[in-house]
Amino acid sequence: MRNRADRWHRKSRRGARRTGAAGPQAGQGFVLLTLFLVTLIALVGLGVDGGILYLNHRAMQNAADAGAFAGARLPAKSVTDTPTIRAEIEKLAGRNYVANPASAVTAYYTDDSGNHVGTITSAAGTKPAGATGVEVIATRQTQTLFLPIIGYGSLRASAIAAAHGRPTTGGGPGYLAFSLKTDTGGADGLILDGSGMILNGPVHSNSDITFGGGGNTLNGSAQYKTGYSPTNYSGKWTINDSSNNNLPVQSTVLPDPVNKTTNDFYQGTTNTSSYFYFPSGITSSTQLANQGLFTNGVLTSGTYYVNGDITLGGVMSVTQASTVTLVATGNIKITQTGIFLGPFSNVVGHGSMVGYTIKTTGSSDSFSYDSSFFPQPTPAEITLYK
Repeated sequence: MRNRADRWHRKSRRGARRTGAAGPQAGQGFVLLTLFLVTLIALVGLGVDGGILYLNHRAMQNAADAGAFAGARLPAKSVTDTPTIRAEIEKLAGRNYVANPASAVTAYYTDDSGNHVGTITSAAGTKPAGATGVEVIATRQTQTLFLPIIGYGSLRASAIAAAHGRPTTGGGPGYLAFSLKTDTGGADGLILDGSGMILNGPVHSNSDITFGGGGNTLNGSAQYKTGYSPTNYSGKWTINDSSNNNLPVQSTVLPDPVNKTTNDFYQGTTNTSSYFYFPSGITSSTQLANQGLFTNGVLTSGTYYVNGDITLGGVMSVTQASTVTLVATGNIKITQTGIFLGPFSNVVGHGSMVGYTIKTTGSSDSFSYDSSFFPQPTPAEITLYK
C-alpha cells in the first residue's frame, strides 16, 4: 500500500509542476498583446494623424502662397510702407485659415536672388531699396488623435512661399520733362529757362514751374501743382496747347512715371562690356577717354553708374549719337552746346527727362519727347517661385 501511495504522490507532484508552468506563459502573452495593441494604435495614428497633418500642411501652403502673392503685389504697385504690406499679407493668410496670422506668419523682403533683405513686421518702416519680392512662412499647431499614446500630443504644420513682383515697364513715361519734387521750399521743381528754345511734348511738375528767358516755345501742356501764376510766362514762353487754351494748367501730384531707383541699375563695382562703374563721379570727357570709353567724340555704349555727379562737356560729336544710360547718385549736368548724346545737338535731344528737379538753359536748343527710346510696355507680373 505504501508503494502505490508513493507512486501516486510522485505523479501528483509532477502533474502539479506541469500545471504551475502555465502561469508565467500567460503573463508573457498579455505583454505581447499590449505591445501589439500599442504598435497597432501607433500605426493607425500615423495614418489618421498623418493625414490630418498633410491636410493642415496643404492649408498652410495655400495661406503662404496667398500671403506671398499679396505681399509682392503691393511693391509692384509702388507701395513701400512695411506695415501696409504686412497687413495685406496677414489679411490673405487669415482668409486661408491661419487662425492668428499676427503670430503664425513670418515674412521677409527678398532680392532678385531670393536672399532676405529685411523682415516685414507691423512696425513703422519702408521697403528696402533692393527688395523685389517677399517670402512668407505660415504655421499651425494641430492636435493629434492617436499619437498621444506614444508622446505626440500635437504636430506642427508649416509651409513656405516666395513671390517676386514686377511693375509695368516700358512704353515711356509720357512726358518730355517730369519733376518729382513735391515740396515748395528752395528752387522750383521745373525751371524752363533759356532763349529760342523749343520743347516738344508735355511737361509736369509735382510742385512749381519757373518760366524764364525769352522767345521760347513749348508744344505741349505745362502742368503744375502749386505756386504758379499763368501771367508769369507771358513774353517768355509761347505755349501751344489748344486743349488748355494755350495756358499752363494746374494738376495734382502724380506718381513717378519711371518708378526706378539707382539700385535698379547697380551691377556692382566691376566693369563689364556694357556696364561701367565710377566710384567718385565723372568730371569730363577726358576722364572717360583715359579709360577707353570715349573715342572721336562718342561714348562707348552701355550703362554708366556713377557714385556722385556727372558733368559732360568738351569736344563731343555733333553728328554721331552716344547710346548710353547715365545713372548718378548726384547731379547730371550737360554743360556744352553742340553735344549729341543720343538723345542729346545744338542741343537736340530726343527722349524724356525725369528727375527730382529739372532745369533747362541755353540758346536755340530743341528737346522732343520720343517714346521710341523706351522698350515696349509690359504688364505687371507677380511670380510665385517657391
